[in-house]
This record gives sequence, C-alpha cells and structure tokens, in this order.
Amino acid sequence: MAFRESWDKIRELGADIIGVSSDSVESHMKFKSSCQLPFTLITDEGSKIRKLYGATGLLIPPRVTFVIDNDGIIKDVYSSQLMARSHVKRAIQVLESLKKEV
Repeated sequence: MAFRESWDKIRELGADIIGVSSDSVESHMKFKSSCQLPFTLITDEGSKIRKLYGATGLLIPPRVTFVIDNDGIIKDVYSSQLMARSHVKRAIQVLESLKKEV
C-alpha cells in the first residue's frame, strides 16, 4: 500500500511503478482492484524477470525495488523483506537525487 499512497509523489518525480510477482493474472486483478492500485502489475511465471535482475531467494522471493532510468540503467537496488515502507522512502530519495542531477 505504501507505493499506492506515494503514487502522486512518484509521478511528480517523473517515475512510474511496475510491480512484478509470480502470482497469477487473476490474483493480480483481484489484488489491484481490492487495494485500488493505480500502477501496473506483471505476472512473472517461472520467475524469468526475477532471474534476469538477480532477485531470487532461497525459500521465498525477496522484496526488491529497482530504480531504473529512462535509458534502462539501474540506478538503485534496495532489498528488504521485512521493511516494506522503507522501499518507497528509498525510491523517492533516489528519484529526488536523480532529478537534482539533471
């Protein structure tokens, strides 16, 4: 929910959010609707996307946030399974610093 609550700020900083998990399309649709998420959710069957980004775990998939610029360059990687709200805070800090660089 933290990313939903920060949607306007993130968009103001010129960024977009894409959530990726191995949950089914149907599960994503229900979750997106029930949580009123304004951003895109992608189903990652077989964890292909996770593997490409090195976001794989031993027992459970890790919670990882990537900030990727318009050229496709990863500017920041933040991983924390237990502190979900810290992902948004970190992403906003990185986006703000990138905006200052321009």
